[in-house]
Amino acid sequence: MSAAEVVASATGAAELRRLAAGTLAPGFNGTSVPGWLRRAGADGLGGVVLFGHNVDPDPARVRALCDELHGLNAGALLVHSDEEGGDVTRVQLHTGSSLPGAAALGRIGDPALTRRVAAAHGAHLRSLGIDVDLAPVADVNSDPANPVIGIRSFSDDTGIAAEHVTAYVQGLQEAGVLACAKHFPGHGDTAVDSHLALPTLALSLQEIRDRELVPFRAAFAAGVAAVMPGHLTIPAVDAEPASLSAPWYRILRDDLGFGGLTVTDALDMKAVADVHGVPGAAVLALQAGADVLCLGNTRAIDDEQIYHATLAAILDAVSTGSLPESRLVEARERREAAIRRLNELQGRCAATELEVALAALDAVGREAAERALDAVPQITGTPAILDLRAGINIAAGPIARHLLDTLQLTWPDAAVLHAVPEISAAGPLLVLAGRQTDRAELVRAVTAQPDAVVIWTGWPAAWEPVGRAGVVFSYGNAPVTACAVGERLSGR
Repeated sequence: MSAAEVVASATGAAELRRLAAGTLAPGFNGTSVPGWLRRAGADGLGGVVLFGHNVDPDPARVRALCDELHGLNAGALLVHSDEEGGDVTRVQLHTGSSLPGAAALGRIGDPALTRRVAAAHGAHLRSLGIDVDLAPVADVNSDPANPVIGIRSFSDDTGIAAEHVTAYVQGLQEAGVLACAKHFPGHGDTAVDSHLALPTLALSLQEIRDRELVPFRAAFAAGVAAVMPGHLTIPAVDAEPASLSAPWYRILRDDLGFGGLTVTDALDMKAVADVHGVPGAAVLALQAGADVLCLGNTRAIDDEQIYHATLAAILDAVSTGSLPESRLVEARERREAAIRRLNELQGRCAATELEVALAALDAVGREAAERALDAVPQITGTPAILDLRAGINIAAGPIARHLLDTLQLTWPDAAVLHAVPEISAAGPLLVLAGRQTDRAELVRAVTAQPDAVVIWTGWPAAWEPVGRAGVVFSYGNAPVTACAVGERLSGR
């Protein structure tokens, strides 16, 4: 090999490494940039995903972190966050979200309000330095027992969901943040959480078109910048999960005409990782048509390892011919187009200062939370509080204490009960519940205190009346929701 050929080969290898690294959006541990991530920036890293454990309680430090992340690969790195509002928040992990979730907005039924909420949300994210919000959820929550979507969805009605998805996309993007509709082609009709296993939808393609795809088509019409294929399989179309399925990417591109960015759901989720591992799933996703690979919520013990193993797997797939280099070039072109779109959107409106953005977010969040509540009975005297909520929604994390904390602030002398046998027949009782798995204990509680008031934090259609107990649908556990519920119950 001549000297010129050696130089050309080395240059080609370096460029290929940059192409491969450009597809990756890893997580990392801690609130500062680790050394391995700095080196990844030199590789040509295309993105980073912020999780709650990356977020310092001081928003100014979050902004400084995002600025440093952008500097790792200046002009070519996108900072993503999975920030839906309501129960699913990353950047407000320490305080809880200032916003109620999607189900509350769908219940209000005012797309103009949803757009204002999303615009305030986008302005806040932009003030922190976040480029891509992995939202809105475009799933039609047709299964009331859905363990992972539920109140993250705007509605079980396709038309309502589509209206609010449109409004949310418009609001986020007019504030200068790219929106990402998820989880294509629809995660609403599942009883399995894809964080834990692979959901299968026994639906025909026509059924999918008539229901699941309606909000996604609305998002595309609204100009959504990105879409997230979900880890779910529909055997009528393909045996592979949509996130790894070439037929589904063809439907997305050719049938639905979407030309924007495709961002995978986290590849460490068990739906795909248990079968393929993160590196294997990454290669399959690229082969199928993905542009950005979210590696997941990794930990200090494996964040660097997963990044390097995935990068090596992609390079190996190119070297063996199983992954065309042209696929990496195509992905880079779409990411570059997304960055141009981001710059264009941000050029249309000035950024908002952190404090101003947060104040505006708080204000519109309070308005939405108050409007979402139906008639709420007033509690006379000091109630006992029985919290039956248990377990987690993995997308949101452990059941937040915001509702319980707010009720305790409203009634400082309230007894907090931990089991049904502690209930006294005398005095008012508030019962906190939100899942069908809470049902048995809920029935026991209302039997012990028939005039109890239940605060149902989950999907309203999953509620089944119990005796003469009253019910308040809170649509989640966010602090802003908790405050609205507490004020109504106490009449203050």
